[in-house]
Amino acid sequence: MVKKCVNLIHGLSSKANGELTCYYRSQQIIILVGKNESKPPVTVNETKAFAHELVELLTREMKKTQFLIGIGSQHKTFSSLHRSFFEAQKAMRLMQRFKDIRIISHFEDYTVYHFLDSNIKPAEMEEFFHNTIGVIHHHDQTFNTNIISTLEYYFMHNQNVTEAAKAMFIHRNTFIYRVDKIKELLNSNLKNADELFQIQLALNLYRLLTKG
Repeated sequence: MVKKCVNLIHGLSSKANGELTCYYRSQQIIILVGKNESKPPVTVNETKAFAHELVELLTREMKKTQFLIGIGSQHKTFSSLHRSFFEAQKAMRLMQRFKDIRIISHFEDYTVYHFLDSNIKPAEMEEFFHNTIGVIHHHDQTFNTNIISTLEYYFMHNQNVTEAAKAMFIHRNTFIYRVDKIKELLNSNLKNADELFQIQLALNLYRLLTKG
């Protein structure tokens, strides 16, 4: 199985924007992409695009196998490779921890979570969360509603009500009603930039607290 995977990966090497090398260790295939320093660095989106092509090929050829891809940052020296490897592994662990629907993730996707998890004590996280949006959590617990998820989708889709409602598979008017309820509970019009930042930060803390 590993040999087949590696052969498929090398088959896409021309699209990797650099010389590709594979290693196998502890049920993980480690892919290194070497870049000539005279060429511009590869963007995160370009790296993800290659990973998506890779997953499509692997899942098409190996239908009963599930794949998860974590991507680390680019580093200029060979001695820094271990940092990229650590970041790729951290990205995979966070995908599994949050039970994300995605199967490809760059370390930068979780930079905020990694920073918060590494620098703030759980008790401080919980205090900030409850002081900021705890009233919404209390409402959900009391009335068995799903308002906090509505707030997450609201920010996930850049406050686009139509797209957020579609992603939640609910009617647009239902989503608007929930947003109005959030405004009422928070006593906010959700327009102040500093306030919005605090709410988003509290949502990030909520994910860390609830996922353990």
